[in-house]
Amino acid sequence: MEQLFIANPMIPITLTIIIYVLSCYISTFLSKIKLSIFSPIVISMIFLCLFLKIFDVSYATYNEGAKFITYLAVPATLTLALQVYRRKKILKENYVIIFISISIGILFGFISTFLFARYAFNLDYKLLISLLSKSITTPIAIELTDKLGGIQSVTILAVFISGIIGASLPLFIYKLFRIKSPLAQGLGLGNSSHAVGTAKAMTLGTTEGAMSSLALTISGIISIIFIPLLIKLFAIIF
Repeated sequence: MEQLFIANPMIPITLTIIIYVLSCYISTFLSKIKLSIFSPIVISMIFLCLFLKIFDVSYATYNEGAKFITYLAVPATLTLALQVYRRKKILKENYVIIFISISIGILFGFISTFLFARYAFNLDYKLLISLLSKSITTPIAIELTDKLGGIQSVTILAVFISGIIGASLPLFIYKLFRIKSPLAQGLGLGNSSHAVGTAKAMTLGTTEGAMSSLALTISGIISIIFIPLLIKLFAIIF
């Protein structure tokens, strides 16, 4: 099977698309029985891992073909601006609170990650740097990690995990603290779990999706500018 994957790179691409489409149907069914925590991405990951394990195909071999899908990540991220444009009135009316909310989210994420990585788990510098961009979208996170001298593969894993967790837990938090504002829900999902959270936000409503898209974009821009400065500041303080 592995030789077949190597010989035809279209096989992993086709496999990825089929698994994701099936996962969307499964996720829709599970949502009807109150199991919305299982998003299409989580289900796809489970099925794909099982497939590669059963047929003894290495991830490296699979990724040689499937990596071409990732090239669409950047243009796909840019198209999220359309959702923001459609809700530009909300943006104009709430731009101050939106900017403050996103900035606080980035700052809290940086501080908590830095302190846990350094003092709770005693990670070395490269691993610590690789985790700091976990809450921004993958294309930006990879570039930022590379600029800071971190490990890109660790960043990709951290982004994926934070996306899955961040897209699931906020729904329970919103219910627990009775957060019903579409603006707050969208900003929370986009700021904490980037594209995965945005995909979830779009299922909640157009306003939630637009605000999540906005949070995803702005958090990426702010992170590129301020995370390197925060690293230098924390290196002096700590």
